[in-house]
Amino acid sequence: MLDMGNLLVLRQFRTDAVRAGFAQAWRERDFVTIVKVAERLPEDVLQEDPDLLMYYDNASLRVRPS
Repeated sequence: MLDMGNLLVLRQFRTDAVRAGFAQAWRERDFVTIVKVAERLPEDVLQEDPDLLMYYDNASLRVRPS
């Protein structure tokens, strides 16, 4: 893991496992978990996977006040 201030970026993970976790968190309406995990993923992984990006973008809209 790389240290980015107070946040450790995950370097080794299975994208399909993260996708399944996001789907489960979405069903449970646990948007905060989706946002927290997504913020620990490398930016290129998030941008290159449309499913992960969709979960993150939508969860962000529900967590952060506009």
